[in-house]
Amino acid sequence: MSIEDAIEAYKDLSGTIFAKKWWAGNKITRLIGGEAKQYAFSGEPIKQGVRDVLEKQGLDSDVALLESEESSCRTFVSAVNAVTTHAELLRTYRLNKPGQTHYPCTVWEAARATSAAPMYFEPIEIGGKIKTTFVDGGLRDNNPVGLVTAEAHRIWPGRKIGCLVSLGTGVTQPESLSVTKSRLHEVLTTLASMTTDAHNRHLEFRNSEEGRGLLNDKKYFRFSPTQGFGQVSMEDFEKADSMVQFARDYVREHDDAFEHCVALLGSLSTGIPFSVSNTPSSPNPPSIRLHPKGRQVSKFYVGRDVLTRSLDESCLLQSGSTRDNPAWILLWGLGGTGKTEAAWRFYSTHHKKFLHSFWIDSGGTDQDLTKGFLAMAEKIGLGKEDPVSKIVAWLGDQEHAWLLVLDDVVEYSNLISCLPSIGNGVVLVTSTNRISEVDFTQRFHLSELDPEEAMDLLVRRMERPCRQASEREVAVLLLRSLCHLPLAIHIAGAYIRDQKYTIQQYHSQWRQYFWAQEKLKSADSRIAATFQLSYDRIANQYADGRSTVELLTLLCFLRPQNASEQILDETWHVLYGETGLEDREAFRHFMISVLLHGESDQWDRARDKVRNSLALLESYSFLVFADTGDIYVHSLVHEWCRRRLTAEDRAKWWNRAAVTLLLSASGEQDGSFYRKVASHLDHLARLDEAAVFKLRWPGEGDEYEVARRFVDVYQASGRFSEAYRMQKQICERLETCEQRERPSQVFAESLYVLSSLCTDAGDDEEALRVAQQALMLARKRCEPATTTELLICQQRLAECQRALGQFEAAYKLRVQILDGCKHVLRGEGDLGHHELRARRDVAISLADIGKHDEALQALEKITAEQKNCLSSTDQDLLVTRSALARAYSWTGLEEKALEQRNIILDAQKIRDEDHTDTLVAMQEVAGSLSKLGFSQRALEINQDLVQKWTAKNVPKHHRGLISAQINLAQSFLASGQLSKGLQLHREVLAARKVASGPQSGAAVDSMTIMTLALHRCGHKDEAAEMRAKTEKILNERPNAVPEHRRQYWKAMNSLMQLDGVAERIRRRKDILRSQEVEDDVGAVRTVIDLARDYIIMREFPSAIHRLETLLGNTKSKTKLGEHHPLMLDAMQTLIKAQFKSRQLTDAVGWLERLLRAQSESLGRQSPETIRTARQLTAELRSRKRDAAAQQKAAGLERTYELRTPFGS
Repeated sequence: MSIEDAIEAYKDLSGTIFAKKWWAGNKITRLIGGEAKQYAFSGEPIKQGVRDVLEKQGLDSDVALLESEESSCRTFVSAVNAVTTHAELLRTYRLNKPGQTHYPCTVWEAARATSAAPMYFEPIEIGGKIKTTFVDGGLRDNNPVGLVTAEAHRIWPGRKIGCLVSLGTGVTQPESLSVTKSRLHEVLTTLASMTTDAHNRHLEFRNSEEGRGLLNDKKYFRFSPTQGFGQVSMEDFEKADSMVQFARDYVREHDDAFEHCVALLGSLSTGIPFSVSNTPSSPNPPSIRLHPKGRQVSKFYVGRDVLTRSLDESCLLQSGSTRDNPAWILLWGLGGTGKTEAAWRFYSTHHKKFLHSFWIDSGGTDQDLTKGFLAMAEKIGLGKEDPVSKIVAWLGDQEHAWLLVLDDVVEYSNLISCLPSIGNGVVLVTSTNRISEVDFTQRFHLSELDPEEAMDLLVRRMERPCRQASEREVAVLLLRSLCHLPLAIHIAGAYIRDQKYTIQQYHSQWRQYFWAQEKLKSADSRIAATFQLSYDRIANQYADGRSTVELLTLLCFLRPQNASEQILDETWHVLYGETGLEDREAFRHFMISVLLHGESDQWDRARDKVRNSLALLESYSFLVFADTGDIYVHSLVHEWCRRRLTAEDRAKWWNRAAVTLLLSASGEQDGSFYRKVASHLDHLARLDEAAVFKLRWPGEGDEYEVARRFVDVYQASGRFSEAYRMQKQICERLETCEQRERPSQVFAESLYVLSSLCTDAGDDEEALRVAQQALMLARKRCEPATTTELLICQQRLAECQRALGQFEAAYKLRVQILDGCKHVLRGEGDLGHHELRARRDVAISLADIGKHDEALQALEKITAEQKNCLSSTDQDLLVTRSALARAYSWTGLEEKALEQRNIILDAQKIRDEDHTDTLVAMQEVAGSLSKLGFSQRALEINQDLVQKWTAKNVPKHHRGLISAQINLAQSFLASGQLSKGLQLHREVLAARKVASGPQSGAAVDSMTIMTLALHRCGHKDEAAEMRAKTEKILNERPNAVPEHRRQYWKAMNSLMQLDGVAERIRRRKDILRSQEVEDDVGAVRTVIDLARDYIIMREFPSAIHRLETLLGNTKSKTKLGEHHPLMLDAMQTLIKAQFKSRQLTDAVGWLERLLRAQSESLGRQSPETIRTARQLTAELRSRKRDAAAQQKAAGLERTYELRTPFGS
């Protein structure tokens, strides 16, 4: 049936189908008729009309909807199951998939089902013995784009959609209703809440991952007239001519889009490639999201309907637009008015409609706001330097819609600089201030709830209705007293519910508390009265009430957002576990009422009581649990709880909170736990930074013990900059009160720690200076005797010397340490372990000064001795294994080195997959893999390493991150991704120059590496310029660290070797021009040598061409024979060239041929061939989505019993 015939049939049938009943003239009478199961139109004319049309087309009037299996066009219509209200598909084909139902029906029945709009046509029952009642599918899916894509993926799983065309009918009226029996007010509610706005479905799909992909590829088309059609109802068939004119106008306005659509559909039917632009479409960028995990919208959230609708409209407008100006929206009002809850409801409802979405909790301070932007910048991958300006620029550059929420902005001096002025997005800010300085697009003032909303919240929170008029009158008075503030109502309702009070009883008590407040009677004091009333009731009525309110006080000194029971649990294990503090009594007296609830040494019982206390606090609305188990305490509760304390009590509770956090982090935990504890310590430091240095640790310890433990936590969480800053303050404070003639041991130890932190932060030269100062102080204290303190400082100095390449000095110092160790520790039980460590350090230094064989023998002996007395995961043994692996690598035994490094990596992963030592082990494994030729696997590990170091929030110049980035850049270069490798080297050089200065040793190292990389990528002029700059720095600094100078000239020698290779290539090509290859064995050898030179220069195509020509030459094969050593050597070289240029299929073919030839001629495969086969197999295995590659790898492993030498 043609489109023209269908239009004519519609015009003929319309007058009969849409013959109105007397009561269908307006919505009210139509609604009453629908309630009485009377409908505006009869379904019989549709049935008869469709049957007549079928007969005119030569078909049976009761023809089945299901077509023959040979039909190539799959068609369905959607209808809604009136019982389940689920959308169902009536198909012209069978789909044998789980959960898909086939409804046997005729064509006219399908037409009736899909047009049975409530109030217009009566439902229809379809089926055999078991009938199913259907109504119009537009009730749920007026735009079935989601149904279409889901069905396409069910029919053709794994295939991409070639083109998706969605034809709309404009904006329709929200007329659809449920067909179930219901009271009139329920029908009215349903009418108010339902919508059949197909445009919303289009926007939702367009902003989905699949929709964005099709839109970017220009394969999704939505045609829906926006003028005129929205005013045409279903029954307005007389307006058909107007509809035609509206449609023609729409097509004329969008002729380009229609032409593109027609061209694409034509290309799909003819197979002719189609492109709507000369440039390929860019892939859809991945979504980036940052928000609290596990947080839910409160089940008691009520009201704010006007606000909700306004925010939803803003979201709908912005997420579906391409405008250049983002919407700036402000929610402001008093604390406790529900700003955060409203913002979170908006965010949780709409954030998936935006490609990127971010929630930043400013915590009421500029510092927290900056910290939130820092986390956002790290999430995006913008680094830690100047995060705000980078984020603003990044958001402005985004083509897709984004959402940014800044919650609880109180200090807003720099807010304007944080708001993007361009970009397609929404910025939502919540604050207690109006922030007049900023020109917001929209401002919403959240004051009290309206009386009905306030009553609804109180009833929900009490969990009982107010049925009697007298009770409602008292409730109205109470709500007025609480100023209709949501938080105050929330607390009051919880109290009434738990105490089983009448509203009158609560109101009377509340007034007593309110008038007892000393300060001016305000909204804050009304909320404070509800807090105090509930607080006192918990403390005085419940058996563990005093411990419960103390627990609340403790929580109010932690961060409001992510306190957790795990912190309390870990603190108890340190206090009362088998291992932990030596002087527990001081801590027990200090913490027992909070943690143990009177259960001495019985944590299982105490934990249950703590959980009961937390549950009690939640029931009184003092806190909320997230799905993740984290505890959220309202910021007003936080502030009120601290303000009610005296200055002396605030100091006491500050110290209790600090001790709780620091004790919880004193065991072996993973990095995420340390990072959580560090965030709480930040909060404590903001409350009272001076307290870090003036409050004492319980039991023994000086005034710096708390600060030292802060440093330990910051260091364990990877925040080396904060740890270094605080440790430096400790050293400066100690230095001001030191006696120069007799310095204290504490000062020397503090300098030792500071030196280690300098190393962690990547400042080796400062680390050396501080280590020298620590050793000088230790000598003043200890000489002429040699003590453990002196040995430790010497060891630290030797490590710093090694880091700066002062290998001879480090070796001499370590020999002294070994002698001193034997002298100082003689007679002590652990002499053996200390001596083994000292011997290991000496062996490592032997390798540093070039005595590799001697070092290897010593390290093998030390490893064997430590294996007999230490566990496999002991850190001492792992350090020795790492040194042994380096010794193997130095002596060319790389497979043995890899074996040791895999043992280390497996052991470190047991401890913590993200620990610094684990990352170092991964890096060493990647280095071995790269040397053995497993470049793809090395590349994957190095990429993972950079991500892990970045996630630890280390500085850009941190040694571990820099080393991982350099290795990743080298992996990129080795795999042919030259631009990526070069760009990463540039970033490393910039970071080192900023951190250490443009003429530092670290900068010289990076400039040396950059020179090699530029030369390798063919940027010869830039390489020469970089080389000249580096030599200038070295000449201006004659006293520069010898290691930097040595590395530079070593690199330059390799460049000269490359220049020599280029000269050799020219010479060998001249030789070959004067000889015939097939008649001269020497010429065959020349071709192989020439190919190897090409490989060194990374000119793989030239090498492959030469060797394939040689091996394919019949005369040379006849002359030498295929099994001749030179021919086997040529095959080996060809495979190497193909492997390095990623021609894996060709490489596999030649490898199989080489393996067969070696078996026939030698009776075995050579070790070099087996190594090449392993490399090739590993490369094939890394291509997990390539079934052919997996099959080839399995065949090689099975036939030649290949096994890769690495498992991790």
